[in-house]
Amino acid sequence: MMAKIAGMMRRLIANAVHSSIEELLAKPLGEINDQLKELREGQRAMQAAIISISIRLDETNQRIDKLGARLDARIDALSDRMDGLSDRMDGLSERMDGLSDRMDEFGVQQGRIIEEVAGLRRDRDMNRDILHRMARIEDRVFAKAG
Repeated sequence: MMAKIAGMMRRLIANAVHSSIEELLAKPLGEINDQLKELREGQRAMQAAIISISIRLDETNQRIDKLGARLDARIDALSDRMDGLSDRMDGLSERMDGLSDRMDEFGVQQGRIIEEVAGLRRDRDMNRDILHRMARIEDRVFAKAG
């Protein structure tokens, strides 16, 4: 009987300890469960936010790719235009070199003309001098004759 009483006492003590432990742990376990629920909800919200951000990031990357392609196309067009302008500049430079050569030749010819005009002026001055002398000689001849 003692064994029965001792077994019952053990059960009573075990039940009391068990219910005391359950009572002691009920509040913290409830709080832990509430916190776990909040964490899970926060985790779901974070996952939703990450998915949303990922979608927006993909869209932004696509826009950046499109803008990059447009920018590359514009740069290529500008490069082609610059090449065309460079070719035109080269053509103009060649024309200017040709004009420069012609101007040099013109300068040489103008120098020759100036020399020729100076020679003609000298000849004119000499002829004027000769005509003047001849007129004086004529005047003397007519003065003596007359």
